[in-house]
Amino acid sequence: MAPAGRGRFRGLTTRVWCVSGGGAGVGRRACRGLPGRPGQIARTLRAVCGLTTAQIARAFLVPESTVGRRITRAKRKIRDAGIAYRIPGPGDLGGRLAEVLAVIYLLFNEGYAASSGADLLRPDLCAEAIRLARLLRRLMPAEPEVGGLTALMLFQDARRAARVAEAGGRGPLG
Repeated sequence: MAPAGRGRFRGLTTRVWCVSGGGAGVGRRACRGLPGRPGQIARTLRAVCGLTTAQIARAFLVPESTVGRRITRAKRKIRDAGIAYRIPGPGDLGGRLAEVLAVIYLLFNEGYAASSGADLLRPDLCAEAIRLARLLRRLMPAEPEVGGLTALMLFQDARRAARVAEAGGRGPLG
């Protein structure tokens, strides 16, 4: 059974973590067979995580039109090649670990420094990225990059409350 999702992430949880009884397919379903790492990651952030094209463009530090073209090419390749969305096997994650970690970290970054809206932070995105990293850590405890990313996000998230002043603006740095 897939882990229970929270709020708007319920779909993300069930679509992403459904490998043989709760496994490890984050990003694989949206990434598999796509051309180039940026296209894979952009498509996953859009299709699985629900980020907007503008948010993804900010994450990649490229114009929004570039991300839009990447996503369009990825969709076209999926359609033209007849690439089926499949649930990856437990041994398949290692080949896409870099992309999976990138998706999780970019999701966290959007929560830690929101690119749109009135709020400086999106704690729901931070919490979901940390939850996914912890789940991945349980699945791959010997993988140092998974542990490193989890630790980095937890370290950054520990400062979240100090980053926002009482009035809702940026908090003092010192």
